[in-house]
Amino acid sequence: MNGVPIDSPGPASNYSHSNLGMPKSVPPPRLPLGFFSIAALALFTDGILGIFLGSRVVDNPMGHLAIGMTHMFMLGVASMAVLGAMHQFIPVISGQKLRHPQLSYWGGGLFAAGSIGLATSFLLEINPMVVASGILAVIGVILLVINLSKPLMVRGKGISITGARISSIMLVAVACFGITYAVDRNAHESFFALSPNLVIAHAHIGILGWLGISYVAVSEKLWPMFMLSHRKSNRSSQIAIWGLAIGVTIFVIGMLASSTLIATAAGVIIVIALCSHLYTLARVVSGRRRKLELLQGYVVVSAIFLVGAIGFAIASVLSKPGSQLRTQLAAAEIVSLGAWIALAVIGHAHKVVPFITWGTLRASGVKFTRNNKPLVFSDLLNPSVARASFVIVTSGFTFIIVGLATMTGVLFSIGSAALALAAISVSLNLAIRPSRMLSHFGDASQSEAG
Repeated sequence: MNGVPIDSPGPASNYSHSNLGMPKSVPPPRLPLGFFSIAALALFTDGILGIFLGSRVVDNPMGHLAIGMTHMFMLGVASMAVLGAMHQFIPVISGQKLRHPQLSYWGGGLFAAGSIGLATSFLLEINPMVVASGILAVIGVILLVINLSKPLMVRGKGISITGARISSIMLVAVACFGITYAVDRNAHESFFALSPNLVIAHAHIGILGWLGISYVAVSEKLWPMFMLSHRKSNRSSQIAIWGLAIGVTIFVIGMLASSTLIATAAGVIIVIALCSHLYTLARVVSGRRRKLELLQGYVVVSAIFLVGAIGFAIASVLSKPGSQLRTQLAAAEIVSLGAWIALAVIGHAHKVVPFITWGTLRASGVKFTRNNKPLVFSDLLNPSVARASFVIVTSGFTFIIVGLATMTGVLFSIGSAALALAAISVSLNLAIRPSRMLSHFGDASQSEAG
């Protein structure tokens, strides 16, 4: 029996929250894991694209190839991963179930199909496909938000739920912004005649309004929990969430109106909000009651990329309007913001995914390792591979950003290859051990039955 004890085995489909001490509001494990899996596949795909398109992307950071890769990353990678996290934790934080998991299966599928279609249509310059893919993505967003609306509407659950509620509104705004622009461009047959102001506005409402506020809201709960750190007040998180919401809204108005004054004022508000977020991180890390581990490495380095993004944004504003340098700096800022979100998500995935798979294994009857030790989260991944993945993904984003800032295609391609490798290493590391344990348990069950 390979040392795997069998204790009232049951199929994984009979996942019992009550038996494991988990809230009944927790969704089925396959729901968040499905979002995470699609995000990993999209990261690998985007990395492979970057290997071959690096030189052309850095030469024209606002061109159709760059826009296609950006949509693959922001929708397929970052948004899918954040949606997975929200489906796991928003019901837990609110204590309220989703309306129906099936809505998210359909919504996630349509959103994934729309994301792939949008990236492909931009990459290959297939104009009608932009609108069709955008419609799929919008329908997916609507279904996802409807399903999340029940736990999001719960009152009195703190700033995390408030922030998630705001970020969901921003997600709908991003979807409406994108589809409106796609239909307009399709009607005028002006494919890829993109105004830089429109591109920058659309990118920032997505990165800061949707993804940024989502991360700040969820981290308000996850950081203290994973680091065993207690704060007397969450005022800095409130400033971060409301500051981002107000600042991003004003910034988009300023960009659409081509008003440097409005956009600059909004930028100041956004910087203050992001500094409040960094202050929260510093307080949580300094007040932790657990030793430094991989998660802290991810969130601290992601914060460094955030600081870099602020620097690129300031440098872009100070550079000559319409110059190639301003375009390069703006592109580097957007990628730095993407790195901030991606590193944070990957770091938390090393905690969240084992938490989910641990519950699935326990529900299946796997309660001990092959060495007859009680099953714990750290048994579900290889720490050496996890540390190597951290170095790879950090290096990848660094190379990509430097490549964009210096117009060096080789660096961009090297960084893209690193991200593709990181997608493989992280996915396999989080999946292999739980799969093997389930396989050993199945073999042991058959032997016991025989």
